[in-house]
Amino acid sequence: MSEDQDDFLDILKDPHAFLQQSKLLKKSSDLLQSYLMDLIYFSEVNMHDKQNDYRETQLALMKSHLLLLGLAFENLIKGISVLLFNDFSSFNELKQKYWKISKGHEIYQLAQNIGIILNEQESFLLDRLEQFILWAGRYPTPTTKEVYLTNFIYNNKLWFLRTDPEVSNMLFDRLIRDYFEK
Repeated sequence: MSEDQDDFLDILKDPHAFLQQSKLLKKSSDLLQSYLMDLIYFSEVNMHDKQNDYRETQLALMKSHLLLLGLAFENLIKGISVLLFNDFSSFNELKQKYWKISKGHEIYQLAQNIGIILNEQESFLLDRLEQFILWAGRYPTPTTKEVYLTNFIYNNKLWFLRTDPEVSNMLFDRLIRDYFEK
């Protein structure tokens, strides 16, 4: 194995590299969330003023915030998997043997596959964030009508909920505490 390949594997096997990336993404997400919450509050206070149309800005902030939050959780959960299962010798082995997910971004399924216990709110949050990673934070539609109908029309998973900040912060902190601060 070449020195470059060794370096790559060393980084891939370092759960703290994933943790650091997740914290950076979470910080970016939190900044957008703060601005989004301010706009939501301001638009509710000034609903009578039709000149204060913040919908497009709110939508942009919401999608960006939830995409970055999803990526933060993806890195955190993958870091936990590397912490728990460090006997792999390649990325493909890690993905196939432990993650057992097809696209690499299915964070809800990944969390379940590596044994992370989630309550109902946490499960719903990760399931929704997964949609923003896979398509809703990047494209106008998913690649299939079934995914669109399941996640948008029938279940309305593509919105920012007022409980998101508390649920996401508690879950993020719990995962760090339970797995990295033992």
